[in-house]
Amino acid sequence: MQAIYNLFQQASQVIEQVENFPYSITLQNFITRVITLSKQDKLILLANANTATKLNLAYDKSITKLIEDYDQGKAQVNVHFHQDLANYIIRDIDLLNPHGEKVLRGFTVISLPDNQQIQDYIINLLVKQQSLPIGYWLFQQDLQLVDDLYDQVHNQEFLRIKMYRIPVQGLRDNTQGNSILKQGCEDYKDLYIQIAVAELFNLDVFKKYLKNLH
Repeated sequence: MQAIYNLFQQASQVIEQVENFPYSITLQNFITRVITLSKQDKLILLANANTATKLNLAYDKSITKLIEDYDQGKAQVNVHFHQDLANYIIRDIDLLNPHGEKVLRGFTVISLPDNQQIQDYIINLLVKQQSLPIGYWLFQQDLQLVDDLYDQVHNQEFLRIKMYRIPVQGLRDNTQGNSILKQGCEDYKDLYIQIAVAELFNLDVFKKYLKNLH
């Protein structure tokens, strides 16, 4: 829980240095929601930073795949903001189904390691693919779950906040899943990419996909 808050808070401090940043209120709202969640008895915490869990996740279990299977078409992304700031990538999007209905609002903060080669690679990759669901890339990686929490905001909305980390040594491309780095290179040992994702689901739209979850 503290790990997610710290990452959003660090991103907030970076954003404060950017004049006329258009989505600072959105970020602050997510940070406030994380703090609120941490104080609620109904908080469901599935993992924590002391026991980071390697996920055996496949794209087949992703939200975008649920949409594709149900609607027989590709999920779409409406990008509000996508920019690299200092060692962070800030991303604010709507995920739409093929019919143009908003399934969720997604806010992502990616903290990059202090390595210029890795920073350049990730920034360039995600800029080129900013109009695609980020899950296309995430589900190719050796994801480790750090925090996972969620809350019913009200009858129409549901908030899920997750934090992942990705070992740099295992970075893969998002086409064939091939490693992009020399295996076992000591330069990348103990380097991680940290990713905090806050997703505000539109339950009126999302509920129809739930029956395909197993």
